[in-house]
Amino acid sequence: MPAWNVKLTDKIERTSDIISFRFEQPEDLTYLPGQFFFVYIPAEAGGNMMHHFSFSSSPSEPFIEFTTRIRDSPFKKRLNQLEIGTTVEIASVSGQFTLTEEMKKVVFICGGIGITAARSNIKWIIDSHSHSIVDIILLYGNRNYNNIAFKDELEKFTE
Repeated sequence: MPAWNVKLTDKIERTSDIISFRFEQPEDLTYLPGQFFFVYIPAEAGGNMMHHFSFSSSPSEPFIEFTTRIRDSPFKKRLNQLEIGTTVEIASVSGQFTLTEEMKKVVFICGGIGITAARSNIKWIIDSHSHSIVDIILLYGNRNYNNIAFKDELEKFTE
């Protein structure tokens, strides 16, 4: 499986405990909206730690991004400590939560951080102007209003 070394260019706080990690887009990395990949980050004691994430970015954007809720796991604690400019390895792009051209109506049912793969798909539909021929329904639940990742962007999508 191909792997890429990518540089962290931004950390975006989406809510008090949800952060997007944005990286440079390698020219030879291709993916479909809704897919996932593995991230390898340096462990404090040496070696690497690994976790998989869905792309929250769309292939129509000039960067790659994943978004996660920061919890107390060793991986997520270490991930949150990464500084801008840090290089990590990503590999094994895969997954079938993707759209086909035949789809004219799509329904996404998401809870919490599960919005990431749906956001990737919706952003791709809008950027490719397919929204004029594809009806999108999003059912998205959260504990409360303050936990809505991508809230402003999702509201803008409805315009």
